[in-house]
This record gives sequence, C-alpha cells and structure tokens, in this order.
Amino acid sequence: MTVSRRIASMMLVMTATLCAVAAMAGRAHATVVFDFEDQPNTGFDNGTLTSLTLDGDVLQLTITRPGDPNQFDVYDVTEIENPTFPASWGVRSLSPWFSNEGTAFVGTFDRPVMSVALDMGDFGGDPDDLLLQAFDGVDATGTLLAEASFQLPEAFGSADFTEARLSVDAGAPLIQSIRFIGGTESWETPLGTFEVPNSVYYDNIAVVIPEPSTALLLSLGLLALGARRSSH
Repeated sequence: MTVSRRIASMMLVMTATLCAVAAMAGRAHATVVFDFEDQPNTGFDNGTLTSLTLDGDVLQLTITRPGDPNQFDVYDVTEIENPTFPASWGVRSLSPWFSNEGTAFVGTFDRPVMSVALDMGDFGGDPDDLLLQAFDGVDATGTLLAEASFQLPEAFGSADFTEARLSVDAGAPLIQSIRFIGGTESWETPLGTFEVPNSVYYDNIAVVIPEPSTALLLSLGLLALGARRSSH
C-alpha cells in the first residue's frame, strides 16, 4: 500500500472514530446547582437588585426581571423568628417582594443547557400558580421549548411553608434561557381579594449541561499524532 493510501485509510478510521465518540459526548453531561447562600442579603422587599449573575465555574446564570417593576432581592429568612425555609433551601432565596405584581423572572445562561429544575415555595395562605418555561434564545426569546406548571394548595391562615420543584428538559435545540413566576392572580378570602401574581420564593436552580467526553479528547490527540507521523 502506498503512503498516500495508508494516510487516507488512517484518516477514514479516525473520522469514523470521532463521529462515534462525538455521539457519546452528546450524551455526557454535568450538573451545576445555583443557590443564593453566598449572595449578600439585600432584604425582604428593598428592591436592591435589577440584575444578578451567579457563577457556577463552568456556567454562568444572569437573572433579571424585565418590565416594570424590575427590582428584586436576595432574602435571608433568619431576619424573622418564625417560620423558616426547609433545610434544602438553606437560609437565602430569591425574593420578588419589592413588588408582587406580575413581572416574571428571566434567567439567561452563558452557554446552552440540556435541562433546568427549580424550587418554588411560599408560606401558607394563597393557592400559588407556578410556571417554568424554557427558550432557545436569550432573555426568554425565540422558541418556547418546554414548560412546566403546578399549583401549591390553598391553606388560609397557615404559616407552613409549601414547595414544589418544577423542571424542563429540551432535546434540540438546547435551552438558552428560562422564565419563571409563581403567585396568585386573584384569591378571594374572608379578608378580601388578593392579587399577588409574583409572590413566592425561588431557590436551588439545577442545570444539566453537555460536556465533551474524555474519549473525544483522546481521539483528537491520536488524530493529531497520526497526522504528524504521516508528514515525516
């Protein structure tokens, strides 16, 4: 076999190997969890923030609240004596209580992700409607890829904390941003009508991201080595 044919044969094998490994790499993934424990406490309803970027080493998440009002806070529940968050929530969470009107939160990732899960919860009372949506564009734009919803039950007069975990999963294209909101559009009680469409707390944003496999990197190294040898 001539040198040129050996090189062509080697390249064909390497190409097939890379295709197979790339397919496996598409299934490899890592999980990044964003919480708010290391963020400064800005209070229950001060409206200190209009944007918050969370750094998960291999992934960044920027949270905003487009519209009017656009302010929010990171709330430390230890500011009050009772009640408290569940242990899995720690002591700090995302709070919309500067204004509980109907402007949702939007989270944009600095790279596409495969799936997102999010805890939402509230202290008793109203039957909160929860919604999580995933988009293929930044800032909750582009195509709506998936959505999940749930209703926390009414418990008028109760101070107990109720919660639910919502998740969205996308195939192709991947998720670039999410939109989330939880609260009560209208709730009739003996004390009157309450309209608080964004009035729950948010925490523990778990994100699954695709990552290259070690095998793919090894194959690239072998391909480079073979190419180098063939040139001599």
